[in-house]
Amino acid sequence: MKFFRYFFVALTATGLWGCASVDKAAVQAATDGKSLAIAATLDSTIRLSWIGTTAFNNDSSTLKRPDWQLASLALKNAETTLSKGGRFTTVKALELDGLTKEDVLKHPAAQVADLVVVISPSVGGDFVPLNEVPLKGIGVRQRSAFGLPPYSAAYASLEAGLFETKTGRQIALVTETSLKMIVDKTHGKAALDKGATLKPELEPVVENDIKTVVSAAIQELIQRLGLGQE
Repeated sequence: MKFFRYFFVALTATGLWGCASVDKAAVQAATDGKSLAIAATLDSTIRLSWIGTTAFNNDSSTLKRPDWQLASLALKNAETTLSKGGRFTTVKALELDGLTKEDVLKHPAAQVADLVVVISPSVGGDFVPLNEVPLKGIGVRQRSAFGLPPYSAAYASLEAGLFETKTGRQIALVTETSLKMIVDKTHGKAALDKGATLKPELEPVVENDIKTVVSAAIQELIQRLGLGQE
């Protein structure tokens, strides 16, 4: 059960997995002294998935939590970080709900800036062989293989693209998956009931952990884009 133990160890703390290599010097040359807008195409969907020993033991569902305001959280984190260092003349977060990436790039509010960073849901790996189910967007992944007690993790799989607003040219695109083991002193490590249903008594813990991984993923995305403070 080596792969099972590996997944458990990997989630004992917040973990980050990302991809795409960016020429940070080129990004700096293309961005310094320009105005920047930030938008997020995240919605209120939380994806819940219970992964068992085989695909026949898997279950999934979704729920809406607009009151968690995850898009606003992502924008606030990005705006705060990107405003540091004086790289840009202005940095402005845009609340553009319900738009696609393509819609954002054409939006008049984005067109005012020289550049725009668009934060969107992405797809990350499960990191466990034999029964891989992608981690999509934002949610909770729970595992229980070989009859062992279930354990779960909050995750955020996101991408960030940097674009020239006038031309729509993509300067850089990076992805990141952040995970954090869900542990509650009273209720243990299983956040989901059968049917991939969130346990009501654990919802406050899950909300906090999901916000933690979203913030962690945003910070890493900005660094990978070459826009963070070195």
